[in-house]
Amino acid sequence: MMRLTSKLKLVKAKLKEWSKVHFSRLSERTATAKDELHRIQKEIQQRPLDIVLAQLEIDATETFLELSKQEEASLFQKAKQKNVLLGDGNNSHFHRIVQGRKSRNTILSITDLQGNHMTDVNSVNAAFLSYYHHPLAEEHQG
Repeated sequence: MMRLTSKLKLVKAKLKEWSKVHFSRLSERTATAKDELHRIQKEIQQRPLDIVLAQLEIDATETFLELSKQEEASLFQKAKQKNVLLGDGNNSHFHRIVQGRKSRNTILSITDLQGNHMTDVNSVNAAFLSYYHHPLAEEHQG
């Protein structure tokens, strides 16, 4: 069992590294690809018979579409919306859903066991740690 656990930890580290390389800054990379596509299309307006530009446009279009799909899939996954279909370009919709989930999952204040109301991030963290530390410490001692 320990061998499997250690192998899984190694795989997890490699997957995180791979994901960081291939899926980081998707919005920024998509915007850059879109700008590049627009730049190439403006050049085609000036030189419509240039075959090299035509091939560059095809490549830029493929890159932009692939990055757009990845960005939308990433936002879809973060939003966990099963009722919204991919392909409609609702990136702002997904961003609002992700932000709403983050705000719902954030604990801004807490009242500790002594009745003190805490709103500071460090105090809230300390209150959670002390609350769960007490029963767990008793469990290990007894």
